[in-house]
Amino acid sequence: MAKASVSTAVSGEIVSSTELMVNESKFRKQSQSLYQQATKITVTDPESMKTAIEFGRGVSDLITQITEWFKPLKKKAKAVHTDLCEEEKKALAVPESAQAVVDGAIREYRQAEARKAQAAADAERKRLETQAVKERAEAARILQKEGEKRLAKEVLAEPIAVPEVEVKTAPKVVSGTRYRTKWHFEIVDASKVERRFLVPSEQLIRVEVNTRKESAVGNIAGVRVWSTEETDY
Repeated sequence: MAKASVSTAVSGEIVSSTELMVNESKFRKQSQSLYQQATKITVTDPESMKTAIEFGRGVSDLITQITEWFKPLKKKAKAVHTDLCEEEKKALAVPESAQAVVDGAIREYRQAEARKAQAAADAERKRLETQAVKERAEAARILQKEGEKRLAKEVLAEPIAVPEVEVKTAPKVVSGTRYRTKWHFEIVDASKVERRFLVPSEQLIRVEVNTRKESAVGNIAGVRVWSTEETDY
């Protein structure tokens, strides 16, 4: 771990704001001037073509100058970002582990309470079902006693209707807390993953196109391949 890089990021010394402002202003002024000139350039003959190419080289030089000035700053900033992420990861490791432990304990308790609530609901449903069977049998017995044997038979044939029993969830024990269901996934067989979840690799396609060139045109399913003429100054 490069402690110096972290210190640099915290103190903001990758580049001073004054130096950044001066260079940005200089690049902006040069760029605007070149753009104004570019809009007035027309190519109608070899001589104007030569003039355009010379101008293009000047623009290319400015692009290189800007790129080269920012390159070490971007490299340093990337290294600082990587180091800070690593430091953050280390700093979070223990508290996140502690949170995982306490979350596991809370989850285990809530699952146990949910099982108890479900068991209680099942027991109540069974009790209501048993009671309904007894009540139906008693009704059939009374009908038979009164000589209504057909009605008694129909009553006994009726299905038992048991009302829904609410499964009571564990109440909150601390004000302000809330519980949510978090869903997870794991890819167990990549060959069976639906097409809509597959993302084409533009990097691999670019390598294929640059390698095959003309032969890639019309020969990569689902991909349109074409070429343009570019000027290297």
